[in-house]
Amino acid sequence: MEEKLQNIYLITINFLAKLRENNFSVGINTYIEVFRVIDWFFEKPDTKDIQSLKNYLAPVICKNKEELVKFESLFTSAFLKPVIKEYETKKIEDRNKKRKAILYLFTAVFDII
Repeated sequence: MEEKLQNIYLITINFLAKLRENNFSVGINTYIEVFRVIDWFFEKPDTKDIQSLKNYLAPVICKNKEELVKFESLFTSAFLKPVIKEYETKKIEDRNKKRKAILYLFTAVFDII
């Protein structure tokens, strides 16, 4: 879990920088509050869904509806796209391992015959 949390921290730092680039008011207090929320969120055993993290971070960062719309888009780009890519990469690696195992079995069977 620690490695995953470290990855989340890195993603969060990049996300907060992206928010600043998009004219959000992100100061030291925002950083402190965001990381408090993240620590609290990942300590809870029942909340590991990154999508629901957005609902806890939005009130800390957004001051109006326009910011909320922009926040949701930036959140998806920062947090959800890397998770989807990681999942797809793992899925491909698992599929390749299965193919190699099947090929190995076929080779072993045909060597015996």
